[in-house]
Amino acid sequence: MKNIILKIIISILFIADLSYGVKSLDFSLNDENGGTIKKDQLKGKPTLLIFWGVLCHSCKEEMPVLNRLYKKYMNKVNFYAVVLGTKDIDKIKQVKKEWGFDIPVLIGNGDIMYNYKIIGTPMIIVLDKDTNIYRRLIGPQPEEKLEKIIKSLI
Repeated sequence: MKNIILKIIISILFIADLSYGVKSLDFSLNDENGGTIKKDQLKGKPTLLIFWGVLCHSCKEEMPVLNRLYKKYMNKVNFYAVVLGTKDIDKIKQVKKEWGFDIPVLIGNGDIMYNYKIIGTPMIIVLDKDTNIYRRLIGPQPEEKLEKIIKSLI
């Protein structure tokens, strides 16, 4: 029992280490269309980095919510769905179609998982206009909460 509690405390400290207001770490990720997105390209608008997986049931449930917000705020906020666990573009596009979302997809890797302390999916890292870390959201989130966060940044 003590080992379980110790592991939980260490996990919490590991997650808490990603301080809010701190400059996010650089990244360069390929997108689903063969392009590349770098962190510096996100400056000037708030950003939602949505970490998901093609086999994640909670992600499947959350994507329609995020897609509604994407359509509503796409001109004011950067949205990127960072897929983990696959680099198969055909599979990614198939899942996007089946799940019904249009958010641009970036292909995640071990570096971004480590640097942003991604412990599972779904997770959302919210960056402010200067790419500082504003929020870290673990698990599915209510639409009202996400919209409130977005409105506070635009």
